[in-house]
Amino acid sequence: MATRKKDQKPAVSDGRDRPPTRFELWWEEAWEGWIKSIAAVVLLAVAYLFYKFDLVGEHFAGVLVVLLIIGGSVISLAVPAWPVIKTRSPSVRALFLTMLAVSIVATAWPCLRLAAPPSPIAEAHLQTGALSETVKTGAVGPYEVTVSGHFKKAGMQEAEGSYTVKATSGQDTEEIDGTLKRTLV
Repeated sequence: MATRKKDQKPAVSDGRDRPPTRFELWWEEAWEGWIKSIAAVVLLAVAYLFYKFDLVGEHFAGVLVVLLIIGGSVISLAVPAWPVIKTRSPSVRALFLTMLAVSIVATAWPCLRLAAPPSPIAEAHLQTGALSETVKTGAVGPYEVTVSGHFKKAGMQEAEGSYTVKATSGQDTEEIDGTLKRTLV
């Protein structure tokens, strides 16, 4: 427990000139010592459980992680530099804040676009017996094409499936070939 001399100012001040209580002294010491660390570990464990049991969706978790990483990197840059920058001229402060804003946008935009992609403009679900489907997008390209799939009895054996996507627009035609594989290692 921390002790104070009579001429020392209180460690915790609420605006009144009174000495801090024993609880306030204990709390200040415990917060810096162990409570903050334990709270961070508990928060990470709760976040993991929310994600593990699908209480938080894939997109929300991705966006949250991206924002935490980018926010942490910007704060780690801005906080140490701000005491130096605030003593400078207003134009230097404006330039610093502009640099921070541009770095946030330039870093966050591509990361957030990957973490929470836009909704598809067209989808096709193929099944045995119907291995071909035509979809109309209603939008002008260029397009990003994603092919995904799953195999029956996952984990039982290696599997492979080939695909061809044929994109037609007026007289122009383009084909995209690929393979979906499951390999046991």
